[in-house]
Amino acid sequence: MRLAPVLHDLAGRLSGRPVEDARNEPMPWAYALRDAVGLARPDVLVSHWDPALEADALRAGAPGGVGDWVDRLLNAPPLADAPPAKQTVELVQTLAELFRTGPAIAAAVTGPVTVAASLAPDLLDPESTEDDRIELADLCADALAGLIGAYGEAGASMVIVFEHETSFLNDDGVS
Repeated sequence: MRLAPVLHDLAGRLSGRPVEDARNEPMPWAYALRDAVGLARPDVLVSHWDPALEADALRAGAPGGVGDWVDRLLNAPPLADAPPAKQTVELVQTLAELFRTGPAIAAAVTGPVTVAASLAPDLLDPESTEDDRIELADLCADALAGLIGAYGEAGASMVIVFEHETSFLNDDGVS
């Protein structure tokens, strides 16, 4: 199996587009990736690589300020409807249409602990407990589950979860 997990740099160089276009212009970025796939010929294409995407979408949907952070997260719009995640769902759908016969499309998702770690400075006070951090990670996992479902509906046949900030929770909180 030939894997080219992240072709974004190559797609950017070939198209002359910045990699941020995956967030802002999913249709042209899909065509830039198509050209990169033509050179690399992978069996699996990772749709995007943006470790801050899910946290940025949740942050926008549950802005700081008034109200309990749990309520703000619970009342945030689904990630699949919130920019910039909404654009990556469109990117996955466009890639699935472009590559009906392969390569398989894999959507990249930042893991819930990493998303929680990114959101914690905005949502939790400095004296937060391990239980608060676990609750934040659980709420992030719930939001990510909906996004993963949207990627599947858009045509992703795989999901790759990247977890970078596992130190945000003690070993007891990670399960």
